[in-house]
Amino acid sequence: MNLPDFDTNLRDFDPNGYSADDVTQTNGMRADRAAGAFRQYESDCEGAEKLSDLLADLHHLAHREGWDFDDALRAARMHFDAEAKWPNADDLIRETT
Repeated sequence: MNLPDFDTNLRDFDPNGYSADDVTQTNGMRADRAAGAFRQYESDCEGAEKLSDLLADLHHLAHREGWDFDDALRAARMHFDAEAKWPNADDLIRETT
């Protein structure tokens, strides 16, 4: 798997800067929120291996709780694809506020 090293160069996350319910969230804000959760996850691995570890543990959690991990992953991909269609959303939101 060739993913970037997520442990380095993560932008600072400000949990008071915006809400998960904020409809004006940008993709940068979403990435910052995920980076905050990623930093909190304890693993002996780093970067893409740590991400893989986190996903596997989330899969275990879903199994234990009776949630369909594959459905959740499909929904996440759908959300990402829809949000990624607006690469300049940060600029668009700044211009309208």
